[in-house]
Amino acid sequence: MRPRGRCAALCRETGGILGALRLREAAAPNRAECLTAEATSINSILPQPGGGEIEDWVAAVRSRAAAEAGESPENCETDVSEQLHAVIRTGGKQYCVAPGDLLKVEKLPHEVGSAVDLEVLLVRSGDEIKVGAPVVEGAKVKAEVKAHGRGRKLIVYKFKPRRNYRKKQGHRQAYTELKITEIAG
Repeated sequence: MRPRGRCAALCRETGGILGALRLREAAAPNRAECLTAEATSINSILPQPGGGEIEDWVAAVRSRAAAEAGESPENCETDVSEQLHAVIRTGGKQYCVAPGDLLKVEKLPHEVGSAVDLEVLLVRSGDEIKVGAPVVEGAKVKAEVKAHGRGRKLIVYKFKPRRNYRKKQGHRQAYTELKITEIAG
């Protein structure tokens, strides 16, 4: 599916994905770590036709982030490949998490402050990847329940023309906010 409208114009003007990332960096230069992660993930997807333009750009963003932090680029901890990640399943959805992440999931029947063990589908530590069938044996993701709440209101409006039928309802989805404390596996 080809991009349409503003997206197509943006891709043409900026020279594709790399140009769009450069525009986003110019708009928010303090998000260097986020952009480094995006560029690294895009770098792993895109074929490299003899050039390392993306690697050069990632190195430039990494060195800029290190300069802001007052460190050398070699010591800058923006490399995503060395972090511990896991894919968990809860509430019929899958989430990619790392230690310290906060995420909102479908409401769980646990008290605030209690610990929760989550179902682990995949664990990645550096270059080592363990994929479960369906879950990874011996892997654990522990989380702490931070809060329960309800999302913003969504309007559900039903309308049938020429029938004088109009129905307006509001819906707020209940959620549980979790903080990932530990990934072992």
